[in-house]
Amino acid sequence: MPFSYIEFSEAVYSAWENDGTNRVAITLTRTGDLSNSVYMDLEILGNNINNVGPLGMLPVYFATGEDTTTVYLDLFDDNFVEGTETVSLSLVNYDPNQVALGTQGTATLNVFDDEVSYIEFSETVFTAWENEQTGQAEITLTRSGNLNSDSLGNNNTATLEVRDDETSYIEFSDVNYLAWENDFNFNSPFPDQAEITLTRTGDTYNSVSTQVEVLDPMGYSMGLFNVDFMM
Repeated sequence: MPFSYIEFSEAVYSAWENDGTNRVAITLTRTGDLSNSVYMDLEILGNNINNVGPLGMLPVYFATGEDTTTVYLDLFDDNFVEGTETVSLSLVNYDPNQVALGTQGTATLNVFDDEVSYIEFSETVFTAWENEQTGQAEITLTRSGNLNSDSLGNNNTATLEVRDDETSYIEFSDVNYLAWENDFNFNSPFPDQAEITLTRTGDTYNSVSTQVEVLDPMGYSMGLFNVDFMM
């Protein structure tokens, strides 16, 4: 039976308690089979939550042919210093014979307190090359919320990675790749295969070979694929 794959559009949603719209939008996407209507519930859970609601269950509905839908949660502003309130979002009570959850089957909503100043790093990981012309690595911090107060934001730790310019750095171009079992690209030399792209930075003056191992959901190897980068 064809499946509808439903997931959150974001892993983390963010809103300020004093947002002028007084609500935050949670968008869900649907791919795969769109030939039927789909019902499920959005479960909203959290502890000591004062600035967003309702908690509990909200109905989610996709009409036939509909590939996105949006659920709205209310925001409540107050004058108390509470810090960030976090709620977890899950999709439940769907028909497993009709619906499967996509990669992003759960999500988090952070509601920021406008009485607090949030200071945090602009990135989780900063990258610099050892041969930078400036001789320095740049670390940027941001501040939001109440600029007359101070507090740490969610991103209050970071990593600086200094790369060796005599080394080739090979990595995947994406964290997650998506393909459909019925994909067929006539413009590709391999029309019935999923395309995985790797990038190379640093030293590109030599040829480099490596391998990509593909594992099934149980962790068993499905094979090794040779990858060659020419100089």
